[in-house]
Amino acid sequence: MNEIEKFKQEDFLDEIFENEAKGLLSDIMSSTYLVSLLFSFDEEQGKKAIDYIVGIFNECYKLGHLKVATSSYEQMLCGYSIIFIHPHHQSAYLHKIHIGEQFRGRGLGTEMLQSLNESFGALGLICNHDRIKFYERNGFRCVSNLEVPDNDGFKLSKHMYTGLYMMSNSQNVDSCPVFFLNDADLRIIGGIS
Repeated sequence: MNEIEKFKQEDFLDEIFENEAKGLLSDIMSSTYLVSLLFSFDEEQGKKAIDYIVGIFNECYKLGHLKVATSSYEQMLCGYSIIFIHPHHQSAYLHKIHIGEQFRGRGLGTEMLQSLNESFGALGLICNHDRIKFYERNGFRCVSNLEVPDNDGFKLSKHMYTGLYMMSNSQNVDSCPVFFLNDADLRIIGGIS
């Protein structure tokens, strides 16, 4: 990647991380089990929650545990992918491929996924059942149902990840580092001590 591309990608990080934080907050708020946690959320609490999640992404990015790939056209972000890399795993975790609404249906998501497939010899992801066939057409295989750590740190948050599947582009990978919000994160996001 040349310096011009890197500079452009860096320009989009704030937008990408905020978009992802809003998505995660929406996932939390749409979870039947967690809705009571954020029931009386006001605008200020929403901003604090988004800032907290953005902070997690920024910290992971600065430590080199999070990589971002972008697709842009004339200084406009068309799409992006977020990949988590753990220093003690041989595989990476594809957290998200997002294509802006006005750019969907042009094959950008497939193109980005194929590029990531080539860049990472061992790449895992989690998805809903309805996305399995798409990922299988793009070189992934279903490994197992997603299993959230079974400990006190995930009693609340495990419900966000119910019904998801683990997929991999490598026969050698049965697991990979996965980005989870844990109960401590949810308590901070919800303003609960």
